[in-house]
Amino acid sequence: MKLYELNLGAESFDVLELLGKADNSILEIYTANESLVHQAMYIRDGMDWSTWARNMHLLANSGKVKELHNVCTVNALCLESLTEFLSYLLKFKEQYGKDFPSFSLEIVHFPEFQSPMILPDKIRTLHKEKLQLWYDSNNNNELLHERELSQIQTLLSYLDVAKTPQISMPNLQNKFKQFYTQYDQHCGKNFIKTFPSMKEWYDGL
Repeated sequence: MKLYELNLGAESFDVLELLGKADNSILEIYTANESLVHQAMYIRDGMDWSTWARNMHLLANSGKVKELHNVCTVNALCLESLTEFLSYLLKFKEQYGKDFPSFSLEIVHFPEFQSPMILPDKIRTLHKEKLQLWYDSNNNNELLHERELSQIQTLLSYLDVAKTPQISMPNLQNKFKQFYTQYDQHCGKNFIKTFPSMKEWYDGL
């Protein structure tokens, strides 16, 4: 079995070439994404959403992949569409099977200004409530691994403002605003347009 960590959203990546060279090898594929469409392309500069989705389907349908695994890097930005993204992955599982894809949630702790803890309690609570509803609706779904459900529970606990207070250091919030202001300028992106629910908080930083 061959293991690959792949950037499936890169337009230059040719998944058909990889599959053609695989011969009779059984592949285990790891990739990363945690948001939908425009938000995904904002978070992962250089990613093309359509390319990522097409490559996921090609790999899942190839017959040469034993497991297709997606790592969700949980940061301050992805929470706005995380539940919709999890539903998207669940539709993949419905079409291709429990391991196509499997997924994991890895919470960002460093750099601290990109951690979910940088968010104000109001926004974090809204995200937690939304994720809780998703979990309650899907926790008996046989297509979800126990480890996937466990990691969602861990994230729910992490987002609980009573258990993990907001990082309130002004210098971290300043770093957040400075980083994404420069990011928008250098990469031709627009934070407010991409993450409208954070506009009031972001403008006030």
